[in-house]
Amino acid sequence: MKADVIVYVHDIISASRSFPLTPQGIISRFITGRYLEYLENADHILAASELTKDQIIEKTNYDGKMDVVYQGVDNLPHKSSEKRDIDLFYVGSLADHKRPAFIRELFSEAVEKGYNVAHVTESDMKGKTYREVSEAKLAELYSRSRYYIHPSRIEGFGRCPLEAQRYGATPMAFENSINEEILGESYVKIKSVNDALENLESERNHDLISRGIRNSERFKWSKTRNELKDVLTSDSM
Repeated sequence: MKADVIVYVHDIISASRSFPLTPQGIISRFITGRYLEYLENADHILAASELTKDQIIEKTNYDGKMDVVYQGVDNLPHKSSEKRDIDLFYVGSLADHKRPAFIRELFSEAVEKGYNVAHVTESDMKGKTYREVSEAKLAELYSRSRYYIHPSRIEGFGRCPLEAQRYGATPMAFENSINEEILGESYVKIKSVNDALENLESERNHDLISRGIRNSERFKWSKTRNELKDVLTSDSM
């Protein structure tokens, strides 16, 4: 009896990239092409978001079953802090789709203006740098932050701004499809470095903080497990 192939897809961002005509670029293009072929042969695809689902439809010839199963963001330990001494926080890489030039410029100008900024990255930027942190430390950093910067052009899901919301930090982000889907009306929309700096200068909107916390509560691992169980059970019948 042939087993069904069920694939969980976080994103296919690489399918939209233009690869350079270098040995590494050619290899990356080949791997991406093979991955998309693999998806087309799946019996059932689970996408991390509606955006990822739409991209799969656009970039492949897949015509089988496909559902969206959101991830949970409630795995970090509970942490509360009376102080919000980090004005701006960022977690992640500086890959091209994250707008690295924007992040560097924002952090540089924020430091020059006297703001306390911190980031968990593998890159040297202005502000306090953390290379590796435990889950407990990450929860602490979120709980001490006023704003979380999320300037990505595209994401398959967008975990970090949701984690930030869970600890009472307010995401600032560009308006795009994935942010509208995942964050809705619970984030500060920006278009430039100046927009972000102006928000740092003002008091945070308490209604927006509450909306952020409620929004993050939509994404629980217990819900993810139940939805995965339902899919696996229905596909095995």
